[in-house]
Amino acid sequence: AYSLLLAANSLLNEVRSLANVTGEMLLNKTRATDFEGISGGVSFDVNGDRHGLYEIVNVQPGEVLRIPAIFSPDTGEISHTEGVQLYWQSGDSGFDLPAAYGSCEPGFWKDVEDTRMCVACAPGTVSPGGTATACEGCPAGSMANFPRQATECLTCQPGNFSADSKSTTCTPCPAGSFVSEHGQTSCKLCPVGQYSSSTSSTACRSCAEGKSRPDLWATLHQVEINGVMEWVPMQGSPHTATCG
Repeated sequence: AYSLLLAANSLLNEVRSLANVTGEMLLNKTRATDFEGISGGVSFDVNGDRHGLYEIVNVQPGEVLRIPAIFSPDTGEISHTEGVQLYWQSGDSGFDLPAAYGSCEPGFWKDVEDTRMCVACAPGTVSPGGTATACEGCPAGSMANFPRQATECLTCQPGNFSADSKSTTCTPCPAGSFVSEHGQTSCKLCPVGQYSSSTSSTACRSCAEGKSRPDLWATLHQVEINGVMEWVPMQGSPHTATCG
């Protein structure tokens, strides 16, 4: 009733005559009424229903139910009850969100700009979790430890490489090449006189192994020179057939 009186008084101040006030005008003005009453804030939704106040009931130590705060949908604010703390499932007390509830698991990052949710790291990127707001790409020469939701970058082992950043795997060196160090971005061709017949090689084998005249051995392949096929030294030999 008091809301109706306030709305009628406001309309009379606007139109100056009761005769000019229609039922629709009074209804709309009542819906727009907003004041602080004995029971708290009074306002109405688009249907004319009063906005309620929501008591936040909290289970406290000793399984006692208390009301530490009240939420007003009209203002969108939470008012704290004096002398009553809020207890969380983690055992923390207070109205500030405990850090554990705002943290993400490893392999996730916190979208603080939009959804405020934890988002899985994209392939080739990693995050330690916690309050990290982005995932970091693994550098070339390394790989993420999981295809998605990775938590750390792993250095490529000898015999393997990754040429690009944000890799999810390290690539084996192909036959005819090798790499002996960790964290490499490419493989080296076997030098003349050496070969590697398998992938992931960390060293090449010499064609001269076990030979009486090692200085005479090399790796060769045929190349057409001026219309004539000739044997010339080659790097990157993948098998012993090129030794000669």
